[in-house]
Amino acid sequence: MNYAIILAAGKSERFNKKNKNLIVVNKKPIYKQVVEIFVKTKLFKQVLLVVSAEDKAFYTNIHFNNVRVVLGNPHNRQLSLASALKTISPKPTDIIVTHDCARPFVKPQLIRESVKCCTKHGYSTTMIPLADSICLRKNNKFIYKDRNELFLVQTPQSFQYKFWKKTKDNNSTDLFTFLKLPITNENVVKGSVSNYKITYKEDC
Repeated sequence: MNYAIILAAGKSERFNKKNKNLIVVNKKPIYKQVVEIFVKTKLFKQVLLVVSAEDKAFYTNIHFNNVRVVLGNPHNRQLSLASALKTISPKPTDIIVTHDCARPFVKPQLIRESVKCCTKHGYSTTMIPLADSICLRKNNKFIYKDRNELFLVQTPQSFQYKFWKKTKDNNSTDLFTFLKLPITNENVVKGSVSNYKITYKEDC
């Protein structure tokens, strides 16, 4: 059994604190685009859209029987995920697929590949190679890093429920940093440049 958890409870602080998941792109609110993409894959028993209590009233007109809006924590990604998991009863080998609502251009095939990899290897993450040069700032000095050794992490990220660690608080923004699971080549699904995250107003 597969469950999708779409994380949309964040405060959008880098988007001038306007809820970016509610903005209209391609004639449709971002959250609605993402929900429809996941539903139409027909992979999921339930699709959970995790939102903040402050904005819940804005998430309307979702007319799918297997979609529910649940409350999350606007300050902590992993607590939002934990809140969503409490509303379902997955078995140890059931697959939980997490996705940033702010990535509305995710392709159905990428979601399928994430589930396929997770089924085979227990968990999966999505990455793309770094295209730009990158520097590390340390003690007011900039140190160039080899971009061939660096990757950008995207979502979806998926895991079998048996790997979930119950928590009361964790500020990690990445699922597998939080779960403390090692990532090897077999756990990586190749992402896409088009699957970018809307972070700033210029991204729209």
